[in-house]
Amino acid sequence: MSIPMDLSLKLFSTQCPSTTAGIARMHNILYCECIEKLIYVMISTHLDISYAIQTVLHFMHNPGLEHW
Repeated sequence: MSIPMDLSLKLFSTQCPSTTAGIARMHNILYCECIEKLIYVMISTHLDISYAIQTVLHFMHNPGLEHW
């Protein structure tokens, strides 16, 4: 099965915003809601996106623009 994610893409916690401006920039992005909807889609029909969802799920507490 193919994976619809670039496997060379590396996401790290150091990419999470640490400044007030960075956190404010991500405040209006519906990151958690989007991930929740993708989980529903994955469970319902598209198991091939599970690796991508698992990768970005680690950053739900403080996502950065790179994670988005």
